[in-house]
Amino acid sequence: MEMRYDKEIDDLFARFQKGVALIKGDPSLFRGKLYMSVKDVNPNDQKGVLDEFVTKVQKLVGANKESNFLLDLYSGQLDINCSPPLGTIGYYQSLMHAQNFVENSLGGDKDMGFRSGKAFLNCIRLVLAKITILDWTSLDEGTKQFQLSEICSQLPGVIRTGCIVPQEYVTKEGVIASYLKEDILSGSNGKVLDVDVQTMCTEYPAMAEKWGVLNAHVNFDKLSDWTIDFGFDCCSTSDETVAHVHNAMKMLLQRFLDMNESVRVHMCGNGHECQGMCDEKGICRVDVFLKQSSKTFTGARGSFQFTFQEMNGSRKKCSMLLPPGQQTHQGAHTCIHVSDGDQVGEIIHYCEVRCPCCSYFCKKKHGHFGSHTTSHGNMRNTYFLSDAEEIDVEERKYKTGERGIAEMCNVYCSKMGREHVHYVNCDQRSTAKCVYSGSTTDQRRHCIRALDPKPEKEVDEILHEQFWKTLGWEDPCTSKLELELFGKCGYKCDAPIHDDKPSYCILPAWHTPEPKPSSGFDGFTYVSGHKFECSHVASGGKIHHVFVLDCSGSMRGHPWNDLLAAVREYIYNRIADGGSLDLVSIVTFDSSSKIVYEAQNITTLTKAGIPYRGGGTTFAAGLRAASEVLSRVNFDVYKPAVVFFSDGQPCDPLPGEQLALHIKACYQKYGLLAFAVGFGRINLSILERVAQKMGGAYHQVLTGNELKTTFFSISASLSSRAGLALANPVHERNCVICGQDLASEETVNLKPCDHELHTACLEVLVRNAEQDGECARCPSCRCKISS
Repeated sequence: MEMRYDKEIDDLFARFQKGVALIKGDPSLFRGKLYMSVKDVNPNDQKGVLDEFVTKVQKLVGANKESNFLLDLYSGQLDINCSPPLGTIGYYQSLMHAQNFVENSLGGDKDMGFRSGKAFLNCIRLVLAKITILDWTSLDEGTKQFQLSEICSQLPGVIRTGCIVPQEYVTKEGVIASYLKEDILSGSNGKVLDVDVQTMCTEYPAMAEKWGVLNAHVNFDKLSDWTIDFGFDCCSTSDETVAHVHNAMKMLLQRFLDMNESVRVHMCGNGHECQGMCDEKGICRVDVFLKQSSKTFTGARGSFQFTFQEMNGSRKKCSMLLPPGQQTHQGAHTCIHVSDGDQVGEIIHYCEVRCPCCSYFCKKKHGHFGSHTTSHGNMRNTYFLSDAEEIDVEERKYKTGERGIAEMCNVYCSKMGREHVHYVNCDQRSTAKCVYSGSTTDQRRHCIRALDPKPEKEVDEILHEQFWKTLGWEDPCTSKLELELFGKCGYKCDAPIHDDKPSYCILPAWHTPEPKPSSGFDGFTYVSGHKFECSHVASGGKIHHVFVLDCSGSMRGHPWNDLLAAVREYIYNRIADGGSLDLVSIVTFDSSSKIVYEAQNITTLTKAGIPYRGGGTTFAAGLRAASEVLSRVNFDVYKPAVVFFSDGQPCDPLPGEQLALHIKACYQKYGLLAFAVGFGRINLSILERVAQKMGGAYHQVLTGNELKTTFFSISASLSSRAGLALANPVHERNCVICGQDLASEETVNLKPCDHELHTACLEVLVRNAEQDGECARCPSCRCKISS
């Protein structure tokens, strides 16, 4: 690690903190010490570096007292080594320090670590596999499945030799060397595996007589495992002759079974496992599936790759062992198998409630108290709502109405940051009756913005913390510092000095306007009711709007009146959104240009007149005057926004494009916002190129009403608020039997659980249950279906 801290180290510790609740469930993990080596530190600076690290760690641990990465991942152990520059004596001393750490801390405690390199390799393979598919469920179940798979792969070798042998030697002819054979006792989990003839006779009474006769000839209890080799399995060979013989024998056996008309019920003298499904309440097992390592999200604004995984619940088979001669057992079917030394409480059934956003099952025990919790996945049950048409989530580009399937519950909220909102249906269904005021206590208020797409019902906008509380789920974000930021005001100072580290209003989200103290300067800056720690004059989102309006001959009459109405709508909307301290400049152009108003307060131009001239159309004239206005903008206070409007083909397309490119080059570093609006159908591709050259967005409108709406949306986008709204979950939109959309066929609601299935699927379910002599049960909750 290099000697660079502040933002980089803060980000590093924040990422550590986010991972606290992810990988867990195995006592062999996270028992070590966090060792950090800071390189290229001069001896005189070592104390300052250590103090800096300690301060940052104390800050993070203090903010996350209940659960922090240092305690959960490293047992609260931290060692920091400051390494002097290469070539100095101190550099080699620091290497000795690292060596001592490895020898004493990593290899000194015999109780720590793994029993063998193989056990360590298996654990690492499992952890990396779960990280790859973003599976944050407990390692316990995955470890069992991994061990079961490994045992199945080892069985051929165990059957052949009585020992564990490498997989590639199982099918080889010849003698297997003794050093390749691993004693099955030491190769297991450490428990003594003692299987004698008496045990086998007790477990399988029908074979007791044969075991006894065979043991009279060969004393199995005194026979060493490694002295046995029954030879390789000839059925697994690729030799064509053997394969043909094997297939012929299988066909003859199947023919014999088909012709056999004896009693079909198999009643041998051995016990059998019950074949029924578990009837316990809850979910027996949850599995995370990586359906495809990478999917492509294709939207209106482009496409990108994302990782997709889903969690499914399943029921296990009944674990009851039926005695010889019986086909049923007393009591309900259960997958809980209790043997000597096992605790019933260790075997749980999971809560069957799914996260409304990602459909992941709650990982708590069925019937638990308090909020639900899970590891969370893709937000496939959500879609984007906003008062602006375009939504940017970091580098990903969305349009309103598109699904949030590429985002994940915890990661999305981290990306959106301060004051981000979610949308939920209003309980009262109207603004007048809504009981939420948007205070810092309820963190919820009725949405009065014009959202796109228009929701079917009235909605409330709700802050992050209250959103998850309302859903009844624990917050997927675990960092206390991050959670505090979500509840802070998102008003931002756009001064260039803050490009590396933005400065925000320090008040809570949705706060009431903070008045500037009358006693004088108190160390803070107040802008539009927001409070900043900046010592300079904070912009806090103030904008200097520059309108560049085409007043050529083709705009005579209604087009010009519609344009003036759209500009006034823009101004009124900006004032309503809190931009009363913004400035406005208005440039008109035909074959020449004129700066009609410059740097006027936006509230003074609500009814200002803009004279019409009439003439040719020269883009360069208008853009040159706009550049002149921009050169006089105070960028420490205002962010520039240019709205360029025209309805026709200019006589100077190339100079116009060159000036647009010049404006971008000069003012983009100040956060330039650029929009070009084309009116009518007359060859407006040049306008699209102008918008592109300025690094902005292009809009085309055909009527006066569309023009008014477009100007309104541009104004709204300067202070837009986007969020995800809940749609019907996938497990409620798709039939759980066939997996198809419930809307594609006739459906029926089951009683009493009210789960929905396709009518045809229900008929098949009931028919199969009747054939098995059982009651039909809901595949989701296992309730008996009433007629």
